[in-house]
Amino acid sequence: MATSNYATTDNLIHLKQGALEAFVNPELGGAIVGVYYNSQPIMQSNLGATDPRKGACFVMAPFCSWLPEQGFDWQGQHFQQASNLLKDKPAVHGYAWQSCCDLIEQSPNSIILSFPVHKDWPWPYKLTQQIELNADSISITLLYINMANNVAPASLGLHPYFKLTKNMQIQVNNSPKARLNIVHGNINDECYTVRDWDGHIAITSPERNMNLSANSNSRLFLGVYRMANADTICLEPITQELNLSHIENPENGFTALEPNQSLELKVEIKLDN
Repeated sequence: MATSNYATTDNLIHLKQGALEAFVNPELGGAIVGVYYNSQPIMQSNLGATDPRKGACFVMAPFCSWLPEQGFDWQGQHFQQASNLLKDKPAVHGYAWQSCCDLIEQSPNSIILSFPVHKDWPWPYKLTQQIELNADSISITLLYINMANNVAPASLGLHPYFKLTKNMQIQVNNSPKARLNIVHGNINDECYTVRDWDGHIAITSPERNMNLSANSNSRLFLGVYRMANADTICLEPITQELNLSHIENPENGFTALEPNQSLELKVEIKLDN
């Protein structure tokens, strides 16, 4: 195992490749709680986080964001999932982020984690997360396999947090004109989906002398989320609309998986300095 210069808790796994380091907490839904390059955080980092939403990135599966309050229909049956966060709200972000993971494989710069099947999800599955560091990038791969005997709904997503700076620019898609409008000191939550996303993001932060790019095989939907007055923004590669409750037929928001069929989501976050 790589040695660390940071104060950490015993349950963290430390990955290192050159000047790039990452810390993962298997007991916190496999969340990446810190990512550093030359000892400088490149994402929201909090090694003492007890909530996955306070770290750098967490997994969303087998669904993303909010389920419809009224439940949803699938293959002619109605399903109603219990709340997993707020009592007066429907289930959110799936169940992986609230699970305790098993470590399957580990090397100095990579790990594979396995997630348990949640008792409240009617369709059994296998879910793994692979995290790998290269000299200037961190790659995350989610693999979901339907273990049910019938067609099952599935969605995958990642929920990374990026620190905002005053002059930061965020470009989505491979077009200089495709920029997100960042309102500093916003007093309202921002939450929307970028449709027809080509899988590319470029982040420029002059104050931190840091340029990041992210590439994903999702290439359909990018969720954008920012809490009111927050100093972070979430750019979420997802395989569905951000909120299933906002589309006319929530059943169409899922990927339909045949028995033993898989769904994969890959994301690479790269330093371009």
